[in-house]
Amino acid sequence: MSADFVILLLAVSPLLLLVPTAVRLYRSLPEVELEQQEMLARCRAAAEAHYRAHRVASPDDALSFDPDVAVVVTEEESFGRRPRDRSWYYRMERIVRNPSGEYFKLVYSHEGIGRFAHIAHQVAKVVLGDRYRQAPPSAARPNASSSADAGSGTGGGAT
Repeated sequence: MSADFVILLLAVSPLLLLVPTAVRLYRSLPEVELEQQEMLARCRAAAEAHYRAHRVASPDDALSFDPDVAVVVTEEESFGRRPRDRSWYYRMERIVRNPSGEYFKLVYSHEGIGRFAHIAHQVAKVVLGDRYRQAPPSAARPNASSSADAGSGTGGGAT
């Protein structure tokens, strides 16, 4: 054997030890992807159930909420694994409009913690930009104190 071949063999041999590990990792990728898809599907189903559970009946139609007739204006999701402990996280945020033209915000996280609140029109206009629609003139307006509370982020509560 030539000296060059021996040097090459010594240089490559540690890399050959990594081949079984690389093959094992490559084979496990579909399992990880399937686990991620299943977890995302479970989180989305829980978030949708949480959203559908919110029904608010109010003497003031503008503050009533029924998810079956509300229009989803925006929806944002974040999903993945935390780097520190590799646990899953999920967060869904929706802004919806009821038939009276009033806006509501729903935030849901993977821990089952959610928040649902009315959003003042001034806040909705800024947050939604071009997607904002003025309430119809015939719609009853909520009183100023509930709009101010919801717009400041203090309205609503955990459910």
